[in-house]
Amino acid sequence: MAGSTCPFEPGSRIWAYCRDSGGDDQQDSVASQRRAIEEFCQMHHLVLVQVFADEAKPGATTVGREGLADLQYFSRQQPRPVEGIIFWSFSRLARRQIDSQFIKSDLRRQGYVLHSMTDDVPTGDIAPVVEAIIDWKNERYLSDLSRDVKRGLYDLARAGYAPGGFPPKGYKAAKVQIGIKRDGEPHLVSQWVPDAELAPRVRQAFEMRAAGASYEEILEATRIFPVRSSYVAMFRNKSYLGIRKCGDLEVGDAHEPLVDRETWDAVQSAVGTRVRRTRRDDAGTPRVHQGKSLFLLSGLAKCAECGAAMIGKEDWSGGRKTPFRYYLCSRKNREGWGSCPSGKIAADRPERAMLKFAIENLLTAEFAVTQMAETGEHLPRRRALREDKVEETRRRLQGVDESIHVLLDLAEQYGAESAGARLVRREAERRELLAKLDQMEGREEAQRQASPSDGVQAILAEMRETLAGTDTRAQQVLLKKVVVHVRLGKEQGEVFYTSPCGLTAIPPGRCCTKNRTMEFGSAAK
Repeated sequence: MAGSTCPFEPGSRIWAYCRDSGGDDQQDSVASQRRAIEEFCQMHHLVLVQVFADEAKPGATTVGREGLADLQYFSRQQPRPVEGIIFWSFSRLARRQIDSQFIKSDLRRQGYVLHSMTDDVPTGDIAPVVEAIIDWKNERYLSDLSRDVKRGLYDLARAGYAPGGFPPKGYKAAKVQIGIKRDGEPHLVSQWVPDAELAPRVRQAFEMRAAGASYEEILEATRIFPVRSSYVAMFRNKSYLGIRKCGDLEVGDAHEPLVDRETWDAVQSAVGTRVRRTRRDDAGTPRVHQGKSLFLLSGLAKCAECGAAMIGKEDWSGGRKTPFRYYLCSRKNREGWGSCPSGKIAADRPERAMLKFAIENLLTAEFAVTQMAETGEHLPRRRALREDKVEETRRRLQGVDESIHVLLDLAEQYGAESAGARLVRREAERRELLAKLDQMEGREEAQRQASPSDGVQAILAEMRETLAGTDTRAQQVLLKKVVVHVRLGKEQGEVFYTSPCGLTAIPPGRCCTKNRTMEFGSAAK
């Protein structure tokens, strides 16, 4: 088990926190976690005082988790009721990275030692970096789960079933069994079928609108809705063509259509298409709003000339089928073209160069080693406290050695009975101090030679896969954890990146920012 080493002294008083999401996977249930924690405490001679638990509660939020709220409340008692808190894994505490880091920092600030039984987190100064990588992995699970849910809903829609929501007027939901759940209960889904009463009136309304009838006439004839404005939305609803929307996707033939394509097209011509316009483009020609575009370096790019933020823009002029994407100095955009000597910077090349730079230089095992080393260098207080403990142990050991010499002198002069019992106790104390000193010095040496574990390297590989993929939003989130900003020029950029504060909750003032030049060349408009 990755985190099975014990950071507590035998006899330490311990709390535990357990959580499950209420799914079918029983190995992650609260009962299973509790049994494992009880066995761990028994093995290491720990006193398990209390178990705080939240059953069937998602890790994406801390709202409504009474067990966690109780733990945080009682943790503020003085003196501290226990020495530490055990978790089956840190994902049980929270899956959102900011929640996890905030809660853990608050508990540690109060003096509690936190231990995960399954996460491969080393001791010492490198722990925050490794924990941050694990927290990223836990949060990434949420986006992967969301994607899997969307795919499942899309598959349901393709199979002719409703992934959710209420059917529009003219349809009704019929329950259909498509299998058996793991718990033996029937798996029921909805299927939209024509409503015998309303479907004919919906067809009538479309036919009347296609023939040019007014909304008042349609309202009077069909009485599907109480007000005429509701018909505007109905005539734009593609569900009546048999199309099911599933997020951004549309699934055809998902259910029986109430309107044929010819009638639909005639109605759309009668209804008209509202053109949503935005500000005029550079040529002064108004254009149709194209929706939000994702620019990878949004919030990171700064103008190399004046230092202002760079903004992403699109140019659809000249009858382009795809827009020309570029970055522009926000000062130039706001105050006019003479305010800054910079120009348009085509977006594709610096974005590709940034992803390549991050994959090859930032999210690597070597980079993780650097983070581990710099964490210790830029946390002098923690290092000083550890050195003080080592020095204190050495002083105590020296005092015990001096006592042993005095007791030996007494035994030689007056016999073993005069000092024998005290000598045995001092010898036992000396062995305990030597073992403690060896342990502390061993941790220091292990930390100097530390390298990322297999688990951490696997997560780093997953991070690189994210940057190599097509999910721009996920790429943005990840880049902003290690990149401070990019000074963007015409043919090259200067990347300012930090270690470790981008991945951890350590304040930026306690760590350094580095910079390197990133070449990407220029691209013509």
